[in-house]
Amino acid sequence: MNQRTVWPKIKFPLLLLIAFLFAAIWVGVGRLTFGVFGWMAFITLFMFTPIIALYGIIVSIIVAVRQRTYRFRKWGPFMTWVVITLAALFCVGFFMPDGGDTPESLGSGLSVMLLDRTNAAWVGISGTVMMLSAFIAVVSGLIALVLACVERQPRREP
Repeated sequence: MNQRTVWPKIKFPLLLLIAFLFAAIWVGVGRLTFGVFGWMAFITLFMFTPIIALYGIIVSIIVAVRQRTYRFRKWGPFMTWVVITLAALFCVGFFMPDGGDTPESLGSGLSVMLLDRTNAAWVGISGTVMMLSAFIAVVSGLIALVLACVERQPRREP
Protein backbone atom coordinates (compact mmCIF):
# COMPACT_ATOMS: atom_id res chain seq x y z
CA MET A 1 0.00 0.00 0.00
CA ASN A 2 1.30 3.37 -0.89
CA GLN A 3 0.34 6.77 0.43
CA ARG A 4 -2.25 7.36 -2.30
CA THR A 5 -4.30 4.37 -1.22
CA VAL A 6 -3.89 4.81 2.54
CA TRP A 7 -4.68 8.52 3.00
CA PRO A 8 -8.28 8.43 1.65
CA LYS A 9 -9.04 5.53 4.00
CA ILE A 10 -7.73 7.21 7.16
CA LYS A 11 -8.70 10.80 6.38
CA PHE A 12 -12.34 10.57 7.46
CA PRO A 13 -11.74 8.62 10.71
CA LEU A 14 -8.91 11.00 11.57
CA LEU A 15 -11.15 14.04 10.99
CA LEU A 16 -13.85 12.47 13.17
CA LEU A 17 -11.33 11.85 15.94
CA ILE A 18 -10.01 15.42 15.78
CA ALA A 19 -13.55 16.85 15.80
CA PHE A 20 -14.55 14.85 18.87
CA LEU A 21 -11.29 15.68 20.66
CA PHE A 22 -11.94 19.38 20.08
CA ALA A 23 -15.52 18.91 21.29
CA ALA A 24 -14.23 17.18 24.43
CA ILE A 25 -11.79 20.01 25.11
CA TRP A 26 -14.53 22.58 24.50
CA VAL A 27 -16.92 20.89 26.93
CA GLY A 28 -14.13 20.57 29.48
CA VAL A 29 -12.68 24.07 29.40
CA GLY A 30 -14.82 26.08 26.95
CA ARG A 31 -16.18 28.31 29.70
CA LEU A 32 -12.68 29.47 30.51
CA THR A 33 -12.59 31.44 27.25
CA PHE A 34 -15.41 33.58 28.69
CA GLY A 35 -13.79 33.94 32.10
CA VAL A 36 -16.12 31.53 33.91
CA PHE A 37 -14.08 29.29 36.19
CA GLY A 38 -15.54 27.39 39.10
CA TRP A 39 -15.73 23.90 40.50
CA MET A 40 -17.74 22.60 37.55
CA ALA A 41 -14.69 23.12 35.32
CA PHE A 42 -12.82 20.43 37.25
CA ILE A 43 -15.80 18.08 37.14
CA THR A 44 -16.24 18.41 33.39
CA LEU A 45 -12.52 18.28 32.71
CA PHE A 46 -11.98 15.01 34.53
CA MET A 47 -15.41 13.38 34.03
CA PHE A 48 -17.07 14.43 30.77
CA THR A 49 -13.99 15.15 28.67
CA PRO A 50 -12.61 11.58 28.83
CA ILE A 51 -16.05 10.14 28.02
CA ILE A 52 -16.42 12.33 24.92
CA ALA A 53 -12.84 11.58 23.83
CA LEU A 54 -13.40 7.84 24.31
CA TYR A 55 -16.62 8.06 22.28
CA GLY A 56 -14.71 9.81 19.48
CA ILE A 57 -12.01 7.13 19.53
CA ILE A 58 -14.59 4.33 19.37
CA VAL A 59 -16.52 5.91 16.49
CA SER A 60 -13.29 6.62 14.60
CA ILE A 61 -12.14 3.01 14.98
CA ILE A 62 -15.51 1.70 13.80
CA VAL A 63 -15.45 4.00 10.78
CA ALA A 64 -11.83 3.09 9.99
CA VAL A 65 -12.58 -0.64 10.12
CA ARG A 66 -15.78 -0.35 8.12
CA GLN A 67 -14.14 1.86 5.53
CA ARG A 68 -12.13 -1.09 4.28
CA THR A 69 -15.23 -2.42 2.52
CA TYR A 70 -17.71 0.44 2.72
CA ARG A 71 -17.39 4.05 1.71
CA PHE A 72 -19.30 6.51 3.90
CA ARG A 73 -21.38 9.10 2.09
CA LYS A 74 -20.32 12.72 2.32
CA TRP A 75 -23.73 13.66 3.64
CA GLY A 76 -25.85 10.76 4.76
CA PRO A 77 -27.67 9.80 7.95
CA PHE A 78 -24.42 9.05 9.79
CA MET A 79 -22.90 12.45 9.01
CA THR A 80 -26.15 14.21 9.88
CA TRP A 81 -26.21 12.67 13.36
CA VAL A 82 -22.49 13.30 13.89
CA VAL A 83 -22.99 17.00 13.09
CA ILE A 84 -26.00 17.14 15.44
CA THR A 85 -23.90 15.51 18.17
CA LEU A 86 -21.02 17.95 17.70
CA ALA A 87 -23.37 20.96 17.64
CA ALA A 88 -25.07 19.76 20.83
CA LEU A 89 -21.67 19.30 22.50
CA PHE A 90 -20.74 22.85 21.49
CA CYS A 91 -23.95 24.11 23.11
CA VAL A 92 -23.21 22.08 26.25
CA GLY A 93 -19.80 23.74 26.56
CA PHE A 94 -21.18 27.22 25.89
CA PHE A 95 -24.29 27.13 28.08
CA MET A 96 -22.98 25.08 31.04
CA PRO A 97 -23.38 27.20 34.17
CA ASP A 98 -20.56 27.19 36.66
CA GLY A 99 -20.35 28.18 40.26
CA GLY A 100 -17.87 28.28 43.01
CA ASP A 101 -16.78 29.99 46.17
CA THR A 102 -16.56 33.51 44.74
CA PRO A 103 -19.02 35.65 42.76
CA GLU A 104 -16.51 35.84 39.89
CA SER A 105 -16.81 32.09 39.34
CA LEU A 106 -20.59 32.19 38.84
CA GLY A 107 -22.07 32.32 35.36
CA SER A 108 -22.01 30.73 31.92
CA GLY A 109 -20.89 31.71 28.46
CA LEU A 110 -24.36 33.14 27.77
CA SER A 111 -24.47 35.26 30.93
CA VAL A 112 -20.98 36.63 30.24
CA MET A 113 -21.92 37.48 26.64
CA LEU A 114 -25.03 39.30 27.92
CA LEU A 115 -22.83 41.23 30.41
CA ASP A 116 -24.73 40.10 33.49
CA ARG A 117 -22.77 37.26 34.99
CA THR A 118 -24.65 36.96 38.29
CA ASN A 119 -28.21 37.23 36.93
CA ALA A 120 -30.00 34.13 38.18
CA ALA A 121 -32.43 34.16 35.24
CA TRP A 122 -29.66 33.98 32.62
CA VAL A 123 -27.86 31.27 34.56
CA GLY A 124 -31.14 29.33 34.85
CA ILE A 125 -31.81 29.62 31.12
CA SER A 126 -28.23 28.50 30.48
CA GLY A 127 -28.76 25.46 32.68
CA THR A 128 -31.98 24.53 30.91
CA VAL A 129 -30.44 24.88 27.44
CA MET A 130 -27.37 22.93 28.59
CA MET A 131 -29.47 20.04 29.91
CA LEU A 132 -31.50 19.93 26.69
CA SER A 133 -28.30 20.01 24.64
CA ALA A 134 -26.76 17.25 26.77
CA PHE A 135 -29.84 15.09 26.20
CA ILE A 136 -29.67 15.74 22.45
CA ALA A 137 -25.93 14.96 22.44
CA VAL A 138 -26.46 11.61 24.18
CA VAL A 139 -29.36 10.55 21.95
CA SER A 140 -27.76 11.69 18.70
CA GLY A 141 -24.44 10.18 19.75
CA LEU A 142 -26.07 6.80 20.26
CA ILE A 143 -27.86 7.07 16.91
CA ALA A 144 -24.58 8.01 15.20
CA LEU A 145 -22.83 5.05 16.83
CA VAL A 146 -25.51 2.66 15.59
CA LEU A 147 -25.39 4.19 12.10
CA ALA A 148 -21.60 3.89 12.05
CA CYS A 149 -22.09 0.15 12.47
CA VAL A 150 -25.04 -0.49 10.15
CA GLU A 151 -25.39 2.29 7.54
CA ARG A 152 -25.38 1.01 3.98
CA GLN A 153 -25.13 2.65 0.60
CA PRO A 154 -28.46 3.22 -1.16
CA ARG A 155 -29.31 0.74 -3.88
CA ARG A 156 -28.65 1.87 -7.38
CA GLU A 157 -31.48 1.02 -9.69
CA PRO A 158 -30.46 0.20 -13.30
